[in-house]
Amino acid sequence: MSKGSPSSFRHGIESLFEPRVGAVITAWVRDIARSEVERMEAARTEGFYRSDNALPTGTTRRTFVEMCRSGRIPDATKEGRAWVCPRGSWHSARLQRVIQSPIAKPAQIAPAEDDEQLADRLIQQAGFRKSRGR
Repeated sequence: MSKGSPSSFRHGIESLFEPRVGAVITAWVRDIARSEVERMEAARTEGFYRSDNALPTGTTRRTFVEMCRSGRIPDATKEGRAWVCPRGSWHSARLQRVIQSPIAKPAQIAPAEDDEQLADRLIQQAGFRKSRGR
């Protein structure tokens, strides 16, 4: 029995008091510890997204982890195996992605080209060659 194990704690408390009182104190301390752990967990995850259990809506775990790992999410940290980031950082990074995305520009075609020149240029851009004699 190790010094810090729960059974040694229980044995130590029960040896100080009568067995019934020791059992009551042990149960009371256990309940306080559980409620404190739950309170700390709720406070820690409130306002945060996590890769292990609290992903943003519509985001896969893989996407979340890749964005955190690549540094695109400011303030993202790794806690054990899970990535954690503030909700505000996640949403601002996602918003920047939409704002900074390049808008596709239509292909510019020289107005002076006739249809045959245009076809030749497009064939050449595609990596094809004209056949000889035809």
